[in-house]
Amino acid sequence: MEFTPKSHDEDMKKSSAIRWALTAAILLWLVAVLIGFYAVQKPFDLTQAQAMVLLVWNIVVALLVLGAATRLGLWLLRAFSLPALTTGERWLFATAVGLGGVAILSLVMGAVGLLYPVLLVMLLFGTEPRPLPAAWRIA
Repeated sequence: MEFTPKSHDEDMKKSSAIRWALTAAILLWLVAVLIGFYAVQKPFDLTQAQAMVLLVWNIVVALLVLGAATRLGLWLLRAFSLPALTTGERWLFATAVGLGGVAILSLVMGAVGLLYPVLLVMLLFGTEPRPLPAAWRIA
């Protein structure tokens, strides 16, 4: 038998896949526990279903706004060349700058009288002419 050592990249890919699988399993377990709690403790009727749908919708909208703010922040941070930042720091600062940009944008739009949801969504998700996957790259 001949021994061939695995490369470091293969080990990293395997450990990353294991971490993602473990994270997904934990999230699925939490969802199962929450479903079990609602099934046993509370009567589930139309009002509960509407509340759950509204909760999920609020979470989705919050994540979309956070993603758009991060994208806006990455776009704004390109003006500053900050080479000493790690990837995590760049994402953190981009999110903070983007949320500040969204706040200022909504303030200005409200002051001018143009704060309409459709216009705000168009501005948030149309910050760059490039498609979304290319805009998420940090380089």
